[in-house]
Amino acid sequence: MGYKPDGPVDALLYELCVRDGYCLPPDAQIRLRDHPPESVDAWVDAILQASAIDPLRSDRATRRRLADAVRRWMNPTNDRTYDPAHGAHHPARHP
Repeated sequence: MGYKPDGPVDALLYELCVRDGYCLPPDAQIRLRDHPPESVDAWVDAILQASAIDPLRSDRATRRRLADAVRRWMNPTNDRTYDPAHGAHHPARHP
């Protein structure tokens, strides 16, 4: 069996590490899990800072790729819910 994230923050951090190479140190992961940023831009800045990259010096393509991942996992208005059984977001199931 593969890794099953505990929630959307863990899933985001896992995707960023495996797909994009942004493997954040444990203390940064805990900080983001306990106090998640309130905006996509703040998430991107936090990810870059935890990776020892100055957010003001990052290129647009990098910011866009990170922002897309953040939106995919952290957007509460996309009518998708985190399903730990599948390790990803799936359309919300309505009774």
